[in-house]
Amino acid sequence: MTTSNFVKEGVFSYCDTGPPASTHQYTTIFILHGFAWHAGSFQRLAAYADQAKARLILMNRQDYPAAELLGEEDLSLLSPADPRDMAAALASLRTFMKRQGNRLIDFVELIIDKEKLPPPDGEYGGVIIAGWSFAGNWINALLTNVNTAHPGHSKLRRHLRRVIIYDLVYIFLGYAPPAGAYNPLQDDSLDPEKKTLIFAAWVSGYYNHGESVTELEFKAPLASPAPTILTMSEEDRQSVLHPMPGDAGGSDMKLFENGIRCGLYRTLKEDALYLKDGASGATGGPTTDDSWRDIEVLYLWCDRSVWELPFGVRMFKKELAKAKEGGKVMRNIKFSRMRGSNHFAHWDEPEKLLRKFLEPADDLE
Repeated sequence: MTTSNFVKEGVFSYCDTGPPASTHQYTTIFILHGFAWHAGSFQRLAAYADQAKARLILMNRQDYPAAELLGEEDLSLLSPADPRDMAAALASLRTFMKRQGNRLIDFVELIIDKEKLPPPDGEYGGVIIAGWSFAGNWINALLTNVNTAHPGHSKLRRHLRRVIIYDLVYIFLGYAPPAGAYNPLQDDSLDPEKKTLIFAAWVSGYYNHGESVTELEFKAPLASPAPTILTMSEEDRQSVLHPMPGDAGGSDMKLFENGIRCGLYRTLKEDALYLKDGASGATGGPTTDDSWRDIEVLYLWCDRSVWELPFGVRMFKKELAKAKEGGKVMRNIKFSRMRGSNHFAHWDEPEKLLRKFLEPADDLE
């Protein structure tokens, strides 16, 4: 998939698989890519869309191929004037993500109108919005923006079946790393210009983890199956990688680094997933419009991904259990587990992943 396959709409670009040939009643899935990989990463899903009665909208975020570049005002929000002022930095990054969430909502509503997407009707119809890895932050930004009591976004609410946080890294849930943790993006011994490509090989491996957070493999992927990127041809890599936003000084790298520094990700998660309810005394984001309270948030995780993913889901489950015990009100959060899959299930196991996007949650532990 080359950049010529993408068309610009608003600030995003996208590739549309179109309506299935077999039916007029189908579910539309909007999918956002991760860090340094553009929406071409999802191209293998397209072969299974028709049989799944699905239409895929593969989206490129800003600063990625054919999408709008971030403007000076947006970029200034990613680089606070005084990096020592954590409160100001957090406020700037929250503003940036609020804008991103609003732009995502606007785009989905525009496509619903433009393409006359069918609303939910029984098992099919409606839309699903999925964010893979780093783009899980865009799902949280979307939820933060609809987490307010105002009449906007009613079109999206009528069409929305679920949102999916697909294989989110623990950092973007606001957790501290365990002892012995490793990530090449934070390895100062590596050449900064090569970090993104080294990261791509590390993050696309298959790992043999135990069921406990004390049984995680941090650094060495299995020899077989090989890391996904090592199975790709050079043509494949060129069709999925876009390292510039993830390089030193790039917009994704600025958001990644400054977000960790000022505590953005925990704040974003709490604003998105904790519902403010005066009757229960719960804390969280703004008062929630009742029409949005029951939206399903599916946390889809792959159990042979790099350690950052299985660690994150286990910590998140502990957090949810503690919140429930404390009487806090949260969104309708469910889990699905892809057994034997890695962080690149959309490339290595596209048919299986597409089923997971559409099927009921199955990780009920």
